[in-house]
Amino acid sequence: MVLVAGCATGGSVASGSGGLTTVTSTTSPPPVTGPAIPGVHLPAGATPVAGSQVNSSALPATFPRTAWLEHDGTVLGFYGEDGGCFTSSATVAQQTDTRIVVRLVQQEPGTGPHACPMYLRYKPMSVTLAKPLGTRTVVLELAIVRG
Repeated sequence: MVLVAGCATGGSVASGSGGLTTVTSTTSPPPVTGPAIPGVHLPAGATPVAGSQVNSSALPATFPRTAWLEHDGTVLGFYGEDGGCFTSSATVAQQTDTRIVVRLVQQEPGTGPHACPMYLRYKPMSVTLAKPLGTRTVVLELAIVRG
């Protein structure tokens, strides 16, 4: 059995109300180097998005930074997390001529005791763009919803 754990080198700031918490990193995560994360890879036929075109500094350091395009550049793919007590979804929060903001949403249970299986997996996710990505920057954000 292999156990994978990660630690962030910087702090994070959480803010929000009404059960929604937006997490932003106060430092940039280290560049992705070393061995690949098991199960994280480009889907067959997908075109990778250059790392310089993806701003993932608002994600925890342990998130994969892999992004890709499908369907002539109109479908943007990336990885989100699923765990024993939470699920993930994604939505396009903003599309301009210079950038695409994608909000990853983790839905967690509310307060009180919860029996949750201890697992974490990365799942491929995608959003549909109004027009092909082209040279626009992809900004990945994370929002945590409790309750």
